[in-house]
Amino acid sequence: MPKSLFCLFLMLFSLLLLQAESFAEFRNRLMEQDWKTAEGMIKDFLSQSKDLEAMRELQDLWRETDPEACRNFFFEAQRQKPGPVWTYLHVRLEEDEEYQTEEAYKLCIKHPEFYWGYRLLLLNLLSKILDEEFELSNPLAGEANYLKVIDEGYRRFPQDDYFHLFQFHRFHMEGDGTKALACIRKLKDEGIILANWQRIQYSLILKENLELYQELVPGWLALGIAKKEISPVDSLLQYSYGHINILMSRRDFAAALGYLQAHKSLLENLAYRDYWLSARAELADWKELSKDLLHFANYYTLQPAELNKYLEKWKTQISSLPEWKNLQAKASP
Repeated sequence: MPKSLFCLFLMLFSLLLLQAESFAEFRNRLMEQDWKTAEGMIKDFLSQSKDLEAMRELQDLWRETDPEACRNFFFEAQRQKPGPVWTYLHVRLEEDEEYQTEEAYKLCIKHPEFYWGYRLLLLNLLSKILDEEFELSNPLAGEANYLKVIDEGYRRFPQDDYFHLFQFHRFHMEGDGTKALACIRKLKDEGIILANWQRIQYSLILKENLELYQELVPGWLALGIAKKEISPVDSLLQYSYGHINILMSRRDFAAALGYLQAHKSLLENLAYRDYWLSARAELADWKELSKDLLHFANYYTLQPAELNKYLEKWKTQISSLPEWKNLQAKASP
């Protein structure tokens, strides 16, 4: 057989083998090899596959093991096959986030039907929001061109949960609670919810959005319990942390006390006892605060050092009240 025909036969045979084998089976077989053999298998797979999810996974594995060889391979592949898939995979390896964002934007403009360009762009912009929202009121100010492309992608891929997640953070940051709620209600992917719910929770706390918080967070915690990623006891602590913080930030101290009164088990936790006492102090309810301090010292193992801090803080307001001598005695080591 001529050498050229023999090479063609081997290539076709490898392709048929690849198509007959699931990616999970290939991955398992890959893990059994030494790295030199595995790297060759990865190159062969990437050269023949059209499964972009699998290609991304292999790229991640290769990048962790031999980043230079991985980068060289995808640079050369993109040069030889300048379509959206290889351009995306090449750009995905860029470490300069600003450059990567700009290249992802160009990819979306050139190939508006290609989902993964939008995915890369919106994840970079989402990272920018999450990194800067505590310092800047609007981290995406001046990014109108990028946002216009994201909106086009959302129109093309209206069921995608990554778009829902990004648009929630964007609209919530801009103060448009109606649009933010409409986006976040559409989230269905349990993996995305479990990976992101705490960050969304902090965004809701930051914006003091109790209405959205009450609607969304309990369902996510229930999912975490169902998936055994959080215990029922911890779920109450997680939820209450945000609920109380929002009420305290809004200076709705009566509502904060009402919530803690309805969930007294929280007072076994020092942080929630502090919320309770702080709310009492903000309402200038010194008689009840003095009684509460003594109650906590008697029944909630409020340590002398902790109690003494409170007594020093509020001495002027409560030293004339009947509980003061007992409190002083409890505060003594």
